[in-house]
Amino acid sequence: MQGFKWIPILVAVSLSLMNCQALREYKERIAAIEIDNIDLQTVADGEYTGEYDAIIIKAAVKVVVKNHKIETIKLLRHENGRGGDAEVIPAM
Repeated sequence: MQGFKWIPILVAVSLSLMNCQALREYKERIAAIEIDNIDLQTVADGEYTGEYDAIIIKAAVKVVVKNHKIETIKLLRHENGRGGDAEVIPAM
């Protein structure tokens, strides 16, 4: 029976190590994000969707472009590992 008392400790350590790896990969993905300036004069009118998966946080958006301006940005999906709400996207 003595060996069984170590099982919860081993499980806790294993879960902690897995969380550390996920956090490390999340930070690497966030650091690797490149945001470029887009010349909206070259973007045709229409609806564009995009998504990003950073392990802990996932999001999908729809952007409407009209007359070479961003009309709206709609948050289609937002998953947050901590369960918090997405930030509000300010009006354009």
